Amino acid sequence: MSMISAKAQDASEKFQVPALAKGLDILETLAFALEPQSLTDLARTLGRSKNEIFRMLGYLEARGYIVKEERSGNYYLSLKLYELAHTHTPMEQLLKVATRPMEELARELAQTCTLNVLHHYHVIAVAQALSPRRVRLSFDLGRPFSVVYSVSGRLLLAQFSEDDQTAFLDRVPDYQALDKMEQKAYKAKLHDIQEKGYAFAVSEWYEGVEDISVLVGNANAGLMAALTVPGFKSTQRPWDFDKILDASQQCANRIIEAVGLTPGSPVFSQVG
Repeated sequence: MSMISAKAQDASEKFQVPALAKGLDILETLAFALEPQSLTDLARTLGRSKNEIFRMLGYLEARGYIVKEERSGNYYLSLKLYELAHTHTPMEQLLKVATRPMEELARELAQTCTLNVLHHYHVIAVAQALSPRRVRLSFDLGRPFSVVYSVSGRLLLAQFSEDDQTAFLDRVPDYQALDKMEQKAYKAKLHDIQEKGYAFAVSEWYEGVEDISVLVGNANAGLMAALTVPGFKSTQRPWDFDKILDASQQCANRIIEAVGLTPGSPVFSQVG
């Protein structure tokens, strides 16, 4: 079964560059394969004849994108794509493409939004787009916030496996200060967030503020951030939960697509 995305298939049909499509299909198939693939394996997965992909395999090998095992003759990805991808750091790329979608979100909702990441067992804001209102929230970029008492921290930590959550929280003073029942309740919150795919809470720092946070990035790529809208409750502009959540998720998807990742938030391991 091919692992090629529907979006990639649509692009292939629209622009019709058969040779390039064939090469990209091979690279993506090898990226998802659990072990080196033979010519027969690749032909079967891609639904092509061996003759169709034989020359492309030779070209990709000559350019250094794939490696052919000496004994088996099977193919696997080299580290060339990894090298190219790391010419710029993932965070640099994320911040570069996030600015415009975040500004559009702030204007649409008339609320400030922030992009937050985990850093040394805290959460920090690495970018923000300010609300156009006269009275608005603003955050110091780089200032650490508690993982325990922030929706963005809980959302990001919810993406960890249970064992890695425990290992991470063992080093977080705010969590260690909780009693056993409170720790259990906190873990239950993480599980609930993981199931829902977003985090929401009345702010534990400011009265009259409610926070919604959605995931930006792909855990498999090791790049994750939380797009958070901390909104004022106002009599003139009521807090519309569904609208804010939907707009935030659409914004997150635009950022993910702009940086070239596939949307998704599988549980992953990061603690080491």
